[in-house]
Amino acid sequence: MKKLVLSVAVIAAVLATQSCKKKKADAATTAVAPTATISGTVYAETDFTNAKIEKATGATVYLLVDTKDLALNPSTTTSYATKVYKTTVDGSGKYTFTNFPVGPKAMNVTVKLGDWETTRTLSATSTDVHVFIGAQAIIINAFENGAFIQDFTY
Repeated sequence: MKKLVLSVAVIAAVLATQSCKKKKADAATTAVAPTATISGTVYAETDFTNAKIEKATGATVYLLVDTKDLALNPSTTTSYATKVYKTTVDGSGKYTFTNFPVGPKAMNVTVKLGDWETTRTLSATSTDVHVFIGAQAIIINAFENGAFIQDFTY
C-alpha cells in the first residue's frame, strides 16, 4: 500500500511540474511584439487662387514592412512576405500608422504615397481633375516604441 501511495505521489509531482513548465512556455510564446508609430501630414497644391498649399484630404498612404525583419532568427531558406498597411489622409491632412509591429532590432520600413485624384481650382472660374502620382517613398529606420513623423508633398 505504501508503494502505491508513493507511486501516485511521484506521478502527481511529475505531472504538476510538467504542467508548470508548459504554462511558462505558453506565456513566452504569446508575448506582445514590440511596436512603433508613424504619422505625418500630406500636402498638395490644389488651389492656385491662394498663396498656401492645401492638405491632401483623401489621399492614400502605404506602409511596407518586410516580415523577415520581424523574425528573431530569420531563415536563409524561407521566403518572407512584405506586409502592406494602408491608411487614408483625414480632413486635416493627417495620416497615422499606430502600433505596427517592429522586429527585435531596428529595421527599415517604407512609407509611400499612393496615386490620388482630386479637383483642383485653377482660377476663379476654372477647375480640372488632376491625378497626383504617388512616386515618393521614404525609408524610416523604425525601432521599438519609436514615434516617427514623416510629412509629404505631392
